[in-house]
Amino acid sequence: MTDEEFQRLKETEKKHLRAKKRLQATLKRLKQRNEVQGVVQRMKQGARRLLDETESLVDRLRRAVAERKARFEVALEDPGSGGEDLHEAEETLRDE
Repeated sequence: MTDEEFQRLKETEKKHLRAKKRLQATLKRLKQRNEVQGVVQRMKQGARRLLDETESLVDRLRRAVAERKARFEVALEDPGSGGEDLHEAEETLRDE
């Protein structure tokens, strides 16, 4: 092998190694990006679940308040039905 052939072979190998190094760096960045995207996706799913649970709790609370408020208002409208209903409604509201 002549010196010229050796130099050409060496330069070709250098180009190959540089290209391989660039590809490895690109692969590393892509893996990092995929990992970050996975974390973000899991965070979004968790936030979505939390929002759904919160909405469900708020809806249940609204229903309970509406029911108790209706009971209290009915008890106030009909004072002749007995003081126990009024007392029970007041106790229910105080407990909340």
